[in-house]
Amino acid sequence: MDDLTRRVDRMEGLLDEIKPLLARLDERLNHLATKADLSATKGELLEKLAEKPGKGYLWTVLAVLVGAILASVAAGVGLK
Repeated sequence: MDDLTRRVDRMEGLLDEIKPLLARLDERLNHLATKADLSATKGELLEKLAEKPGKGYLWTVLAVLVGAILASVAAGVGLK
């Protein structure tokens, strides 16, 4: 019985150490994002990315600009 009392006392001491840790963890958990928060944010991000121009569009615009510059340079060279 003496051994059991000693073990229970030791467990109570450990619980006294664990309680403040659990309280701090509980406070931090309130500030973390939930699965629903992450899912909603992912949906918003995908929606905004869908509105952005694609790579094909950007390459087409770049090709048109380079073509216009080359045409103006060629026209300028021909004037001299």
